[in-house]
Amino acid sequence: MGLMGTFADACLAAGGVARGAITESLAKGPEIAHKNLHELVIVKDLFERKRWMNHEADAFAIFPGGFGTLDEALEVITWKTLGCLDKPIIFVNLGGFWQSQLDVFSELSRKGVIRAGGLNLYSVVDTVEGLWSILDGISKSDLR
Repeated sequence: MGLMGTFADACLAAGGVARGAITESLAKGPEIAHKNLHELVIVKDLFERKRWMNHEADAFAIFPGGFGTLDEALEVITWKTLGCLDKPIIFVNLGGFWQSQLDVFSELSRKGVIRAGGLNLYSVVDTVEGLWSILDGISKSDLR
């Protein structure tokens, strides 16, 4: 359903492996769990879902999205800041979607409330090709 469903469908159509996690309440409610994933994990709540994603993901590609996407992006950046995560984080800034948020990060850094080097915890690309360029440049041994 929605953008995540579209990504999963495209992954499956290209012969990739698609996995996901959905909360118990969403799995029972009006939200439609994707039926064709290679693995669908049902978790207790959003906190458990984020822990699962943080553990299972090789990298984080942050496409345009709403509050949930921003929450997940900030969480992985925070985990990386604290040394609890060492995986690539890439904002996919299609059409400048994330630019105002990235400007806020820069302003927070300028004011000194984001540690020195904090803006280096993530990369920014303007195209999907740019994302693939970063992901292709990462050695498989560097992932996980």
